Amino acid sequence: MTPGLGDTLAQLRVEEPSWLHDSRGVPGRPPEEAAALLASLDAEDLGVFVLAYGYGMRLGAVAQTLRHDPATVLWRVQRALQHWTDEHGTPGREAALEVGIADLLRGAVPADTALPPPPGDSASWSARDLATSLGDEVRQRLADRIDAERAPEPAVSGIGIGSIGLILLAIVGFALYGFVRDLNPLRRGTDLMKIGEFAAAREAFLKAGDTEESRKQTVLCWLAEGQFERALETMDDAVLASLMPFAPRPRTFDSTVVRTPGRALLPRGTILNPKPSFVIRPGPPADLVVTVLVGTTPLSLGKSLPDTSDSEGLVEVTWPDDWSGLIPGDTEWSVGGGEPITITLLDTELRDEIQKRVRWMMHTRDIPEAAKDFLLGHFYRNKGLLEASTEAFARLAERFPQAPYPREMVQQTARALGVDASVFLR
Repeated sequence: MTPGLGDTLAQLRVEEPSWLHDSRGVPGRPPEEAAALLASLDAEDLGVFVLAYGYGMRLGAVAQTLRHDPATVLWRVQRALQHWTDEHGTPGREAALEVGIADLLRGAVPADTALPPPPGDSASWSARDLATSLGDEVRQRLADRIDAERAPEPAVSGIGIGSIGLILLAIVGFALYGFVRDLNPLRRGTDLMKIGEFAAAREAFLKAGDTEESRKQTVLCWLAEGQFERALETMDDAVLASLMPFAPRPRTFDSTVVRTPGRALLPRGTILNPKPSFVIRPGPPADLVVTVLVGTTPLSLGKSLPDTSDSEGLVEVTWPDDWSGLIPGDTEWSVGGGEPITITLLDTELRDEIQKRVRWMMHTRDIPEAAKDFLLGHFYRNKGLLEASTEAFARLAERFPQAPYPREMVQQTARALGVDASVFLR
């Protein structure tokens, strides 16, 4: 009679996981965080983590048991770990997260730890309980694996037949892994893009066929090469949708900031930073005055500025350490009694949401650096954060001085802010 899955799992040997990161001496992340990550996974990825970290099965064996492509199991684990650390502002903590997940799945957590409910009908976060949802076919393959492990190996002199078989299996496995990667041009193109071989990556994506993913990756290559017009030509509706909320959207702006020949230049318009720096034209000693509304009462803060008449370029003044940060809403600032400039700080919840997406973009390894500035420039622009948008496009203009598109965007958004583009192109 075939045993139930619970009996099968009880017989499965628990081994040390195949850590993807150096976990020696690394304390695990809290079990609450490990449980939250596992709860965010779909059923297929959860099965990979349960077998790989709960039971320490090698990734090749996990692929065989779950009937996954061997080349994608490692990618599934890396994707889940990186996405979690990027989303939660903890890049570089993957090793600690791996340890925390293994501890949770193996029950090495205090009994009184308050954990979220496990998925499905699982009684706990233990690997054995979670694995009961893997299905009869998986159970049968696990049972076959246990039987194979128990079967005695014939004794021969020298290297055992089992050892030879393992060596041959490893050689074939590595060869097959490389073969599979070569047969998958989309994956090969992604690898080439990550090492900066953008032309070769585009060729690989072309071989992958006319799919939404291959077109999107081709767009990222064009952006990384500074071929902005080519990238925009390739952005059909499906690609634009896949890039949201970072995709370009048609939008025009009227100048909402008073144009003035005074010394005050930046910040202007809507901002994210409650303690911004000020960019001003050089000049004689003057007072920088910031006026905020506390309820209906205006409160003015002042800072005396030294003589900067001899400065060759624009002058940056950092936010004074003894000033509190701005509160959400409108604030005015001026230099030397000139026309005041209005800035608007977004409310805390909206700032947090925007900054969360920006952190993800800054830390992801799947998008080339130049493409990040392009996408962030449009993301800020879509949110009405024109100064931040202009700074992103200015970085592209510096990186690709012969490309007209970034300079056109800088000129367009600078004009909407009421300043000359040279303020950013410096």
